[in-house]
Amino acid sequence: MEPASPEAIALGLNTADPTTLVIDLNCAFASIEQQHDSELRGRPLAIAAYATEAATIVSSSREARDLGIKTGMRVFEAKAIFPGVLVREPNPPLYRSVSDKLMAIIERHTPDVLRMSRSKPRFERRSERA
Repeated sequence: MEPASPEAIALGLNTADPTTLVIDLNCAFASIEQQHDSELRGRPLAIAAYATEAATIVSSSREARDLGIKTGMRVFEAKAIFPGVLVREPNPPLYRSVSDKLMAIIERHTPDVLRMSRSKPRFERRSERA
């Protein structure tokens, strides 16, 4: 790693080598749904907390995001942007299964893993081997 810049030192920034890695799976639930059901691939998809127009979107596919449909938006707002958006309720057992598989892969590389959420593991980087 390059030495810290004088600016970083002057600002009091942490200049130590990073040791923690956080993996944040954007669009995780929507992406998992698209992998599970090929009919959903390439289509704007929103995963909403409930099957109502007022429900909050908890995940949206890349295709939906490209249209302006974002996490935290209400279903009726998403439909105002793009009436053809597909809306599904969450499938926690499916997400748990995929998350468990990802965690197993990460744990092969380091035992020091913290599951911050189903779609956000954090782990300590192993020291470099000499």
